[in-house]
Amino acid sequence: MIKIMIADDEPLQRQYLRTVLEDSSSQYKVVAEAANGEEAVTLGLELKPDIVFLDIRMPGFDGIEVARRLRVALPQVKIVIVSAYGEFHYAQQAVGLGMAEYLLKPVESDEILSITEKLSETIEEEREKQRELEETKATLADAIPFIRIGFVMDLINGNLSDEAEMNNRAAFFGVTNPLRLAMNIWMDNLTAQNNFRSELEKQIVQRQVTEMIEQSLSEWPQHFFISLGNGQFTVLLAAEDDVDDTLLKSMAMSLGDKVCRTVRDSTSCTVTVGVGRAGRGPNGIARSHREAVVASEYRVLYGGDQPIHADDVEATSEYANVLKQGYEKNLVMAVCMGDWDRTVRSFLSLWAEYISDDDQIARIRLKISEICSVVVRASVDSGVNFDNLEESRVNLEHQLAKETSLDMMKEKVVNWLNELVSRIRTSREFRNVNLIDKAVRYMEENYNQEIGLEDVAKQVYLSTCYFSRLFKQVKGWSFTEYLTHVRMEEARKLLVNTSYSVAEIAMRVGFRDARYFSQVFKKHVGKTPGTYRRDEASRILSSRE
Repeated sequence: MIKIMIADDEPLQRQYLRTVLEDSSSQYKVVAEAANGEEAVTLGLELKPDIVFLDIRMPGFDGIEVARRLRVALPQVKIVIVSAYGEFHYAQQAVGLGMAEYLLKPVESDEILSITEKLSETIEEEREKQRELEETKATLADAIPFIRIGFVMDLINGNLSDEAEMNNRAAFFGVTNPLRLAMNIWMDNLTAQNNFRSELEKQIVQRQVTEMIEQSLSEWPQHFFISLGNGQFTVLLAAEDDVDDTLLKSMAMSLGDKVCRTVRDSTSCTVTVGVGRAGRGPNGIARSHREAVVASEYRVLYGGDQPIHADDVEATSEYANVLKQGYEKNLVMAVCMGDWDRTVRSFLSLWAEYISDDDQIARIRLKISEICSVVVRASVDSGVNFDNLEESRVNLEHQLAKETSLDMMKEKVVNWLNELVSRIRTSREFRNVNLIDKAVRYMEENYNQEIGLEDVAKQVYLSTCYFSRLFKQVKGWSFTEYLTHVRMEEARKLLVNTSYSVAEIAMRVGFRDARYFSQVFKKHVGKTPGTYRRDEASRILSSRE
């Protein structure tokens, strides 16, 4: 329905317009008539019409003033000026206010209807666009947390290198100042604590810590905060360009101290806040995050419940060299692939180049801790349960804390890596079977639809190519072979247990062409559908006799 208001001090003119409009279409509804400017403004603001037919010369406010006030409050309203005065300056003002039309009295009914129809079409188009926009906003609102996580993960993992893209994606979330610094927050000894009575209690405590961190970060309006799960959090801080790096460091350390204090005072846990150095652009933020992670790992030596800056730790530059040389990357890749031989070779190279020549046992333990932490994070991405994995890493660190022999330390790490690779292999096999089982269930529930390889791959969030290979690997059939098998088995049942025609059965098992269905059925079963039905009926009859 199109709501219309008529504002004119002549009753006959109002009646004329009402009659022309409402008699022409049930779509048009005159919701108000106003005899003066004040009344037009009041009714307009109250009833929010879609179209206003507005006389210029009226008592009180003139039509131009009414139009000006309505446009402020109702920017989408379509205003048609109808006046007996054809002076140019009125038309000029009307155009300046964005009036839809300017008409001179007397106005023919055909002209009124033509204008109203044109404006109605515009209004419907705008309404449809608004509906689409609202639907998009609703959909986007549900997806926003995941989009935010994806952006931060892309940034800290080095998958985003274009600064303009980084700024645009940050601006989407209202972060208009440049991102300058990263923090990494760990709940201290989360996996080592055994005082949680249940997993639920553990999750409640993590939720409480999350809320306290969010509360502390509220004083820094422009930031990103995401939970990485199991007590680890990443924070990216934005600041204006004119804030120098020294001041930014001081502000971030103060914020880190507040986070620690708030969590300590309000929950049963403590946290360690690793603070990276200030950086510019995507590469600078990724580097700042790596430094923050390393700094937070120093809680092993320095103790938790405090902010630790990258400048205050010893191994940051050495750790950066490891990243630069690529040893860590090779080790992570080998572990995630479940390749034991490559894992051992990569670790031994890392040991020889990075660890064995160090004469400080405490620093060696820290380097091992850094390596194992990186491997754990990568292993989680490969599907290994984080709780068990992090607990095994903590246990390894406890064992290493008692060792002074480098050979024994190396042997313990190798044994830990061996167990880790075995877990990844088992986890991957289990995950693959689960994914294919889910795909098979979807196929068995939707075989009567026109589904293809890409449709089913989307259900398990895999690329078409990878899904095709994985399906063959797990099931021993190609996707097409298995889908055909499912459809043909259902067709067998329908041929035996129902009186549906062959064409109906073809439709019920996902074929739109009965002739093609018959060809596929014969190739699969060795008989045409009709022959199979007759033979099965004879077999059943014979068995009963």
